[in-house]
Amino acid sequence: MKMYLFVTHNDIESEITGPFKNSDERDEAAREIREDEGEETGIFMLNVGSDGVPECSDYSGGFFDGEEEDDGEAETIRRDERNGLYGMHVDDAN
Repeated sequence: MKMYLFVTHNDIESEITGPFKNSDERDEAAREIREDEGEETGIFMLNVGSDGVPECSDYSGGFFDGEEEDDGEAETIRRDERNGLYGMHVDDAN
């Protein structure tokens, strides 16, 4: 799996950064972007599997505040190969 960040600068201009070597490196880059650009910039995890299918997930609400606990659910956007559309579902890790 390749790990990237999907960033929307000031929620206007989008950019994909990476790939990153591991999730820790990606998370550190996300924190640096948040520190530099503030809350108006959207920062999302983007994973691309070996099958080439992208999965985009958001960081938990407390991630950028230093509270790493999550409720076990992550909203993920996946590309639907059948019709080329993106859809959202909730993964329940519990």
